[in-house]
Amino acid sequence: MTCTAAALARIPSEHHYERGLVLSGIGGLRLQQDGVDGAMEAFPAMIDEGIAAANIGLEMMGIAGLGLLGLQRGELRRVEELATRGIARAR
Repeated sequence: MTCTAAALARIPSEHHYERGLVLSGIGGLRLQQDGVDGAMEAFPAMIDEGIAAANIGLEMMGIAGLGLLGLQRGELRRVEELATRGIARAR
């Protein structure tokens, strides 16, 4: 078990905000270590934690991270969908 997985495992499942913050760090770390493909798992999980916590800021951070990864992959349609989703959720 990696340090990041161990950190996430220590946080109770009902502590969505804290889990989302750790997932943000995991996404950044995996981006550095494994590239875009390695980071793609962390940001959707971060979005889910933001929704579960009813924390729009955390959710938007996840959407932004996922959008940036999509831009790096050239997935413009997906990025547009994410941006539209984020704007709709923020209203």
